[in-house]
Amino acid sequence: MPDAQERRAAGREAVEDHFDVPHVEGLRIIRPLARGGFAEVWEAEQVSLGRRVAVKFLRHEHLAQSQFVRLFEQEARVLARLNHANVVQVIDRGSTEQGPYFVMEYVEGVTLQRLMSKGRLTRDRALTILLHAARGLAYAHRNQVVHRDVKPANILISRAGQVKIGDFGIATVKAHASAAAEEGQGGIPLGTRAYMAPEQRVSFDDVGPQADVYSLGVILHKIMTGRLPPAPGEVWEPERLPARIRQVLETALAPTPQRRFADAGAFREALVTALEGRHLDPSTRLGAAGSIQDPGGFELLDVIRQDDRRSVYLVRRRGRRGERIVVKRYIKDADALQTVRELCRLEHPNVVRIHAVGERDDSFIMLMEHLPGGDLRERLVRPHGWQETAEVALAVARALAFTARHGIVHGNLRPSNVLFDSHGRIRVTDFGLPEHYRGEPGKRNWYADPESTGPTRSTADDLYALGAIMYEMLFAAAIPEEAGPEHVATACAAIGAPAEFVTVLERLIAPRDRRYPDAAEVVRDLERIVHLERPAQDAAAPSPAPDGKSSRAIEVADVSGERRPAVGAALIGLAGLAFVWAVERAVVQEWIAELVAWLLRAS
Repeated sequence: MPDAQERRAAGREAVEDHFDVPHVEGLRIIRPLARGGFAEVWEAEQVSLGRRVAVKFLRHEHLAQSQFVRLFEQEARVLARLNHANVVQVIDRGSTEQGPYFVMEYVEGVTLQRLMSKGRLTRDRALTILLHAARGLAYAHRNQVVHRDVKPANILISRAGQVKIGDFGIATVKAHASAAAEEGQGGIPLGTRAYMAPEQRVSFDDVGPQADVYSLGVILHKIMTGRLPPAPGEVWEPERLPARIRQVLETALAPTPQRRFADAGAFREALVTALEGRHLDPSTRLGAAGSIQDPGGFELLDVIRQDDRRSVYLVRRRGRRGERIVVKRYIKDADALQTVRELCRLEHPNVVRIHAVGERDDSFIMLMEHLPGGDLRERLVRPHGWQETAEVALAVARALAFTARHGIVHGNLRPSNVLFDSHGRIRVTDFGLPEHYRGEPGKRNWYADPESTGPTRSTADDLYALGAIMYEMLFAAAIPEEAGPEHVATACAAIGAPAEFVTVLERLIAPRDRRYPDAAEVVRDLERIVHLERPAQDAAAPSPAPDGKSSRAIEVADVSGERRPAVGAALIGLAGLAFVWAVERAVVQEWIAELVAWLLRAS
């Protein structure tokens, strides 16, 4: 009987008989992994580092077709821009005599398609995999990347259970979709028909994130029923599905993009809510048991994060109202706890609302509003224009100015602390909380003031961090360690930013003796820039108030301002809205207090 080495040698000879084995300098090609009509993927070893990688080659019969070459090279560029735990990462790209290629991380495991076809997957596990894939797609969508070929065969599950979405071979950057159409790609319906949105079957022109949402809906339907949904135009047959799941399916599979979820993030939010935590495996639930248990009135929807220092959960009250709230549990820190308690009494449209705080011997718990739009860190793959950067910076500066008036310094400002609600409005979170990697070797805080010494943080630290965030938005890269105002001026001039904007950025990262004295002055300068650049039709649109009004109060004030002739009616409307708002808030605070008390008992 031949030994293992002989079997491997025989297998390689068989491969060479059926495939043209590619040759790439620095890589040792091992075996073919997959072959489709567009490209083929090989397992290889990166000799210099001794690690396994996957190498994708355009099939030789397409090398003379410029459109396929463009699509292949586009996939490498798109993937190279994305860096997310649920997206396959590109390592390198190049070209040989055999054509273009790119090198990706090697995911040793199986596809969702294979697991589903073999019947080796429970429904709950399949739903968990789909939610992870949706998270990766949501990240892509926030960076204006549309996959356009989402299907079980492109969802990979590693041996460790990590889920990654791959094969962005026909993906497009939304901002460049029209240019692609002009080059002749627009009218060709590429993709996998069974998972393809109706509009994509007609044309690639203006296909947006809703096309990926449709594909996710098809996968969800197959997980829940074992078969594909009816074709567009066919009548839906009654399904024995929970009403909430059926509603998610009907929205995701709507025939027109406008009636679907806006993107994969909205799809995931709706599915998490509909599943009511049933997708979480027992070990995950056990890990959450220290902070969240279900006494009958509350339910755990999702685990956002769990590690040694903190736990973050999404919960909901049972019943018709179904308010969702984020529960964060941190190792106790006296200064952080004092800051959080102070913030609990305050309210501002650019600061994440803290509903309640509780503590125990070794930790404290915060209950916060849930913002489903993700954070700024997830949107820094691409450079942003200076106008958009100014608007984001203005919202953050307003939050800093408001909290500073109450003696609160953020102390750890970074893109991951800048959150978005479902309408794209900005809130800043995690004031006063310590750096989670402070003191860890090899971990640098890219947003820390170079002049800062010791653990105490000040307004000057927050302002430098704001400048570093603005720089990263502009150039999709961290600010260089030794960068100063001169470097900023040169870099901004290259992108056409106006002098007023450049001056703001220079003063934010300048040495402390030349830096802005406070965030209020930053707000004033940015307001002038943003208002000057806003189109005339938008100039009258009110900006979030710089002080402690709630967003709901601002919306009411805006409505009354538009109806000045009907003063009496406006006052009555305001009174009614104020009453409704007060009742709703009282209800929320009542169940929040109940939840805090229960959490502390459970702890």
